[in-house]
Order: sequence, then structure tokens, then C-alpha cells
Amino acid sequence: MLAMSSTIEPYLAAVGLSAVGFGGIFLAVFGAMKVFGDKWVNSKFNERLEAFKHGQQREIETLKFGFSAAMDRASKLHQREFETLPDAWSTLIDGFNSVLAFTAAFQSYPDINRMSDAELDEFFLDNEFSKSSEIEIKSSDNRNKALQKAIFWLRHGKAADKLREHHALILKQGIFMSADIKARFVAIGDLSWDALSEHRIKYELEEYGERPQRDALERVGNRLLNELETIIRDRLWSDVRAA
Repeated sequence: MLAMSSTIEPYLAAVGLSAVGFGGIFLAVFGAMKVFGDKWVNSKFNERLEAFKHGQQREIETLKFGFSAAMDRASKLHQREFETLPDAWSTLIDGFNSVLAFTAAFQSYPDINRMSDAELDEFFLDNEFSKSSEIEIKSSDNRNKALQKAIFWLRHGKAADKLREHHALILKQGIFMSADIKARFVAIGDLSWDALSEHRIKYELEEYGERPQRDALERVGNRLLNELETIIRDRLWSDVRAA
């Protein structure tokens, strides 16, 4: 240090400064630089901190928006499911029971062979036969057989209409059901269609014997129906029980 002082003293003397004076200036400049450096570091740190906070806040807002949107979608989907399931169940029951009754082995028919034309007209007023069916029945040599044929196709049409109504509802609203529930609706509907088709074909061919599809509808269909009823009831009443 002494060597350094002796080295620079001639230069300091030339500018009118002593070593002590130079040291004071050096310390003042160094102190000012340190203060400036600290402020610069603090400024940069604060900038980075604010940027980090801003980024975190944006991420939180994004997460909140995503969560809110997901909850909104779930709520709307649950509402649509809540509205759809009762209608789907109602149309399924109508179609299932209609086919089950129509394909039963024993059917009852009125005896009209002894009715007069006037009595037959009154009978037609209480039923839904088409005009062509009424004319065919009246002109038949065996009115009972003609009536049974007309009743068969009338009942077949009603059962088919009910199944079509259910099928159309599933096509339109099935997207709001869980995959498992929709699959059960479809399975029972398919069993009903198979039994109805089998019964129609057997009638047209005048074959009277076993009805495997009808048996499957009664045995398997009833079991699937009971299972589906339990699932739907639990689904619809789960929120009420949790409350």
C-alpha cells in the first residue's frame, strides 16, 4: 500500500491532491457506485418479482376460468340427463310392454260372426280400424278371421310405433346419457324389435310353435329392465340422498 502511495503521489501532486484526498474521493465514488448498484439490483428484482406475480395471477385466473367452465358444462349436462332419463324410461316401458302383450301366446278376440251390419258399425265406432279393414271384414265369409287379421296388424302397428318413438328419443337424447345406461336402453330395445319381427314373420308364414326371441324378451329383457330401473333410480336420486 505504501509502495502504491509512493508511486501515485507524484501524479497526485501534479493535480494538487494528496493521497488522503484521493482516498476520500475514491471512497465517495465507490460508495456512490455501491448505492447505484444496490438500487439497480433491487429495481431488477422488483421487476422480476412483479412479472412473476403477474404470471402467477394470470395462471390462477386461467385455472379458475377453466374450472368454472367445466362446472358449468357438468351442471348443464346433468340437467339434460335428468330431463332425458325419465322420458327414455317411459317410452321404453310403453314399447316393451306393448310388444310383450302383443306377442303373448294367448290373445282374446270378440265374436262378430253373428252381428248384423248395424251392430258391426257400432262395433267399428269403438275401435280404430281403417275403412278398408272395415269393408274387408264386412265382406268376408268368415268375419271373425278377418277381424283377427285386422286386430293383429292394428296391434302390430301400435307396438312398432311405440318402439320407433323410443328409438328416436335414444338417437336424439342418448348423447346426454352415460355409455352404460344408453347401452342398456339399446339392448332392451333390440330385444323388443327382435321379438316383434319374429312374431310378424311367424304370423305371415302361419307358423305356430316356439318363439325364442319372445322368450328372450320375457326372460332377459325383464332382467335388464329391472337392472336399468335400479341404475336410473340411483342416478336421479343420488343428489337428493346426499343433501
